[in-house]
Amino acid sequence: MNKDLAIGLILALIIIAAGLVLWPSGFSTIEIGQGQWQIEVADEEEEQRQGLSGRQSLPTGQGMLFIYAQPGNYGFWMKDMNFPLDFVWISSDRVAGVTENVSPTQFTTYDVVNLPLYYPPEAVNKVLEINAGQVEKFGIKAGDKVVVKLKR
Repeated sequence: MNKDLAIGLILALIIIAAGLVLWPSGFSTIEIGQGQWQIEVADEEEEQRQGLSGRQSLPTGQGMLFIYAQPGNYGFWMKDMNFPLDFVWISSDRVAGVTENVSPTQFTTYDVVNLPLYYPPEAVNKVLEINAGQVEKFGIKAGDKVVVKLKR
């Protein structure tokens, strides 16, 4: 092997190794009880306004985590949703409560003011939306520990 090729290979390996250490890998995840989901994070106002609206489905094992700078009683609706959800209301690192099997709402442009709103039982700083039935499947309940691992 010539010297230039060997040096090139060594440099390539160093760059790859540095990339693996410095570049975030994997997905952001959330763990609650026996359940774990890959999450999309909505921490900007526009992302939170859009949420999962307009999507045809949510892949199994995935969810959307809304993160707020301040705890509050944030209301959620099912505008432009195509599938049912479970909401997990989170205060710091604990489940504050759950709202299960929230169905999409059919409405006309004029009905938007009449859409039901869903609220947490207390002020929260995070809300997890997952496919309906996941709360029951994993036995999620108030008081459960929540571990969020963000990859950015």
